[in-house]
Amino acid sequence: MVRRGAHLSVVECEKLYSDRSGYEYWFGEARQKPLPTYLHGLLQAVLTHLLFLAGYGSSPEVELRSDPDWHPRPDVVGVAGEMEECYLTQPVDVVFEVLSEGEEDIEKKCNEYSESVSLRSLCSTRSSGKSQSGMVPLSST
Repeated sequence: MVRRGAHLSVVECEKLYSDRSGYEYWFGEARQKPLPTYLHGLLQAVLTHLLFLAGYGSSPEVELRSDPDWHPRPDVVGVAGEMEECYLTQPVDVVFEVLSEGEEDIEKKCNEYSESVSLRSLCSTRSSGKSQSGMVPLSST
């Protein structure tokens, strides 16, 4: 069960949720990501491969730890050069979020990525066209 309203530290969040997949640390809260569908997973695989072909180190579902208050797990990340072995602690170059049914606060997440990702962010939105943060919409729904 996700604790809402009570502020969790990163250490508390890791103790409570590190053995469970699909949780992200968001500014004092543990947030559960929606369960991915077949199409969502297929898009992740294709995007990961395209980044690899473009010369990026790429991986799906890697926890980003470059901000002490926010540890998102984007659907796919890309890094120009070598990727860190465990968790990514430096800003990444490309982020993909594939919109899933039940995704909460996607605009906020895209805005956070645009502030922390070094070159560009590609992120899904509910709207057609560009979102306010200038992200390119992707959708598996």
